[in-house]
Amino acid sequence: MFTKNTQKKSVSRSCPVRQRPAGLPLIIVLFLTLFFPSAAQPDQPAVNRLTTPTGGVYIANRGQIARSRDFYSENPHWQDISGDLPIPFDNWGGITELTIDPFDPLQRAWVSLGSSKTWVGSLWMTENLDEAEPTWIEILSQEDILGMIGGDNLQVARVQASPLQQGLIYIVVFRGYLYAGEVFIGRSENFGSTWTWGGPVGNASDRVVGFEVSEHVLDRLWVAAGANRKSRIFVSQNGGSTFSELAAFDTWWHAYDIFVPKESNNDDAVIYLVIDGQNDWTRLMYSSDAGLSWTEITDPAHDVGPANDMVGLFYSDPLQLYYSATTCNGPWAFMTSLDGGQTWEQRYKTNLWWSSVWQHPYSGDLFTASAKATSNGSVVAMSNDGGYTWLDKTGDWFTAVGSPYLGQPGSCGGSAAVTIVDNNALYTPGILITSPVAGNRWLVEETHNITWTSDDDVFGVKIEYSINNGIDWIEISPGWAASLGHYDWTIPNLTSNQCRIKISDMANPTIYDESDLFTIKGWVLARLRNGIYETFQLANHAWDFANGQRDASGQPIMWPQSWWSKFDYTTACYNTWPIKFPNPPINARPDDFPNWKLFVDAYGEDECYFDPPPGLIWYRPSAINMWVIMKEFLSGAQQSATGNPWNGSCAGFSISTFAVFDDIQSLRQFGYNRGITFLRNVPFDDTVREIINRLWIHQWGAHQLADYAKNYAKTANTTLAEIKQMLLSEESENKYLVLCHIKSTLEFPLPFETPIVHAVNPYKVETDKTNSGIDKIYVYDNNFPNDNDRFIEINKSDNTWQYDNNGPYTIGLFLAGPALDYLSDVNIPVTLPDDLLKTNRMATQYTSNKKMIFFNSAKISISITDSAGKSIGYDQDAFFSESDDFFPIIPATSEPHPPVGYIIPEGQYHVMLENLESSMQVHLFTDAQILSYRRSDCKSNQSDELIFRDGLHVKNSDALSKEVHLENIVIEDDCERVFKVENCSIGQTDSIQINYADRQNLGIVNSGSAKIYDLKLELTSSDGFSGFEYPQIHAPSASAHLISPDWDDFDNQPVEIFIDSDLDGVSDDTLTL
Repeated sequence: MFTKNTQKKSVSRSCPVRQRPAGLPLIIVLFLTLFFPSAAQPDQPAVNRLTTPTGGVYIANRGQIARSRDFYSENPHWQDISGDLPIPFDNWGGITELTIDPFDPLQRAWVSLGSSKTWVGSLWMTENLDEAEPTWIEILSQEDILGMIGGDNLQVARVQASPLQQGLIYIVVFRGYLYAGEVFIGRSENFGSTWTWGGPVGNASDRVVGFEVSEHVLDRLWVAAGANRKSRIFVSQNGGSTFSELAAFDTWWHAYDIFVPKESNNDDAVIYLVIDGQNDWTRLMYSSDAGLSWTEITDPAHDVGPANDMVGLFYSDPLQLYYSATTCNGPWAFMTSLDGGQTWEQRYKTNLWWSSVWQHPYSGDLFTASAKATSNGSVVAMSNDGGYTWLDKTGDWFTAVGSPYLGQPGSCGGSAAVTIVDNNALYTPGILITSPVAGNRWLVEETHNITWTSDDDVFGVKIEYSINNGIDWIEISPGWAASLGHYDWTIPNLTSNQCRIKISDMANPTIYDESDLFTIKGWVLARLRNGIYETFQLANHAWDFANGQRDASGQPIMWPQSWWSKFDYTTACYNTWPIKFPNPPINARPDDFPNWKLFVDAYGEDECYFDPPPGLIWYRPSAINMWVIMKEFLSGAQQSATGNPWNGSCAGFSISTFAVFDDIQSLRQFGYNRGITFLRNVPFDDTVREIINRLWIHQWGAHQLADYAKNYAKTANTTLAEIKQMLLSEESENKYLVLCHIKSTLEFPLPFETPIVHAVNPYKVETDKTNSGIDKIYVYDNNFPNDNDRFIEINKSDNTWQYDNNGPYTIGLFLAGPALDYLSDVNIPVTLPDDLLKTNRMATQYTSNKKMIFFNSAKISISITDSAGKSIGYDQDAFFSESDDFFPIIPATSEPHPPVGYIIPEGQYHVMLENLESSMQVHLFTDAQILSYRRSDCKSNQSDELIFRDGLHVKNSDALSKEVHLENIVIEDDCERVFKVENCSIGQTDSIQINYADRQNLGIVNSGSAKIYDLKLELTSSDGFSGFEYPQIHAPSASAHLISPDWDDFDNQPVEIFIDSDLDGVSDDTLTL
């Protein structure tokens, strides 16, 4: 059953006749619509309408314009208001179209006159339509038109007024005679006073012509042209100055009707045409791509009437289509489709010759009128049940007006069309929203004025908003004084660019206005998809598996034995990547995490090799050193506890999540070439495992570590503000959130708790409903991928944060860099000077002094003390720090893990190492050099003392001797040099020191007893690898050696050692090796 549409359209919209301007060719039954202008020009202000107009129903046919002011009574009275219009003339001539001014529908209208027999025409206007006897004035005569476009004959076939600019009207003129005619378009921007012309467009004929003016784009219009099987559709984007051909059809006449709906068609992509078919029947054509392609949707048993305005849409549903099916002299049928023209229903049929149907935009009532010159029968009819039954509204037409004429001048092909608008029903006390306007962007917690104007007889208004383009409405105020004209609205915490404000009359809700679309941006993560905000939802945008998820055998899916058992470091392992792993000079267990291929993929071949594939491939010592640190320190601490060196890839989960949200194609650079709609739908496989684990490594890049260091000490409130700003931003630079469960030593100076570092994705911030001093940061926690209620609590008064029953903490909650920045530009952190940091966008604000990176075996106790006596370190499962200038490096695994290193300001440091395991090592990365200290003969009750000051100084305060291994890697752009001092034994109270006096030589200072050491020198570059070894070099007590090799020619040039035998800084002897 048909349901009446009682929805009130915005009164600030243009004339709703057939969802287009009130162009009324042929017979026209027209109830004037009164509404506020949508685009009034500055010099043409909108008419002030504070008095209800009398209005009426207007019908125009070839020879009459009639009005009824009591159309809804049982016996309507009609009045002929044709006045001085010279109609009809000859036996075909008269009105071709009546058009009402959409900006002043009460008083102003235009009438075009023409004859397709004698080819004469003109344009008339009235500005007092509502008077008892309107005055019609000729504003454009036939002589005027011919004087502008030339020629001998013409007719004015159409006239329409733009709903987008007051005073802008168009006319369609046929110049010539019958099939020799040509189509011209006249344009006036001042109600018809002056004109510009476009054309000729194409051929004209004696039939009605399709013509349409866009209700969305000011200067866009369509016109039909052609005859004798040359039917074409033209479109103009510049107000009729020029036209381009849109479509062509092999039909006899030009198209009778062009219909471009207004609703749900902002881009004018949907177009309907009524054109000739074979054997003189007519077809309804449909395009959804602005005319590039066409589909016939006519019901096979019912021709479309060959006239204007034969096609329309039900306002209640844009898919509900209707048309008038008729031929010359009838019969007439009303056809409807509920599925856009795929199937059709005949709701009514009569032998009378009726014309087109116009739909009342608010009540849903339907109206039509006779297309036939007749002395009896129904002249006007109305349906209030969707077209199933029709009521006769002829009333006293025959006695008051006379017999109706044919609808429009022309042959049977030019039969009548009818449009009806109920002026009394459509006129409402006006409400016009003036703010917000299209393009506004209102942010959460801001206060904005909703403003409007209204007529005096609107007293109270209801104010609502929608975030889905008017589908649903949320109340702002149930009642507000209309006369105030504004409402101060605090913007809610939501995100949508499909927002509207609706203001309605409390006394009559059918009286309302809706604002244009605008944007509300809240603390809710969103991206643009097909032009509409799509908010972050775990069900769509999070991985479908957990960080710590186990397979059926109990193995972690991110690093199961079935995966790492493929790696054999004694050969070129895993046959899918041998070229990256040729005869490796490295040693590892198969289960070491990360594996070498993953490491190379993360940092890049240029960072790991000289002359990378497909070259000769020479391993960089600095890369091997960093890989050893990662597999031994970052994950090795977990081996004994979990049986698996992997203990979490949360950073990889977080980086990949936001990378895909910001750029749905981002994973393609990692070999994932399948299409992604939502991350949640991506199945877990080996490729996904490698991507996530690889991105976990990316947190250990030079720029990324620097980014951690500069943000680590930020307070809870600072990070909260940065998250809010990120959620409000339109840029695709979303950052994952790092949680360091470490209390600030500025507040807690004593050692405390084993640290935990976790990476999550923040996607929403809300203020607690019961305590406004608490904000909740909702996060996607990759350990709980389906938990929508996980949040970090920020106490804004105390400037603290807590999560998952841990806290409160003051620092250690901070945003990393943009996720997309973590996909590339990952460098081994051999140094962190300012000039390096500033080459990367992530760190342009980092302005502190140069930094050094200290790495250490994870499970030992360590204390690093600067020259001011401030310390950082780890002691017996307790982390401590006495300065926020120090930054601990802790693997982001979401599990407790001791620091594996520290970022510290450049300077001098005293380091104590205790609770040693059987082997241990430490490394200092500074100024593109790596200083390393190793032992493999450690006892748990021993302690090692190191001093870093222009080198590395080792002291032994234990009773047992220690065999130490010292190393210095010097990193240049084109090569890397390695000094190794190995198997050097130092006794109690003994010491040894290596100094990097310059980048070519190495100094050794032996302050204690005589020693013996083995010397190894290595040079790696794109030219290859060369090395030098010499065992059992004697270093007398209290002496120094300066090792000075010729790096260019190890094979032919000796290595010289300059000996300072009494530590006076002067060389006393030379040892040639």
